[in-house]
Amino acid sequence: MAGNKYIKTGDVERIILLIRGWPDRKIGWEAVCVACESILGYIPSRQGLSAHKSVQAAFRARKECSEPVDRQTPAYPSSLKIASQRIAYLNSVIQTQNKEIDNFRSLVTIWQYNAYKRGLSASQLNEPLPMIDRERSVP
Repeated sequence: MAGNKYIKTGDVERIILLIRGWPDRKIGWEAVCVACESILGYIPSRQGLSAHKSVQAAFRARKECSEPVDRQTPAYPSSLKIASQRIAYLNSVIQTQNKEIDNFRSLVTIWQYNAYKRGLSASQLNEPLPMIDRERSVP
């Protein structure tokens, strides 16, 4: 549990790939933490991993996925093995992204209601963002 308490962005992406390609039907935070040692050089805490929303979303999606990624040698040719692993990985990615889309849809619904409640028009909501003058030193 000791070591660097900050997980770098590149390492977060590698951890997400590790979770998405989890070979077993069951997945648990303790096992993921132990598996992350090869990426981080230390065993992170569950809280350290779950503090990253993308890691948490990948874990939830993998936990809800019923089919494990097959990493053992199947009885068919290598190209089919690679294809089945790729399909399982992509199914995991699709599940994660579908959950994110559902979360965004819920958020947009809330925003629509709040905008309606405050009397904002569609043209006000669609106004472009203001230009940012980055060379200005005084606000």
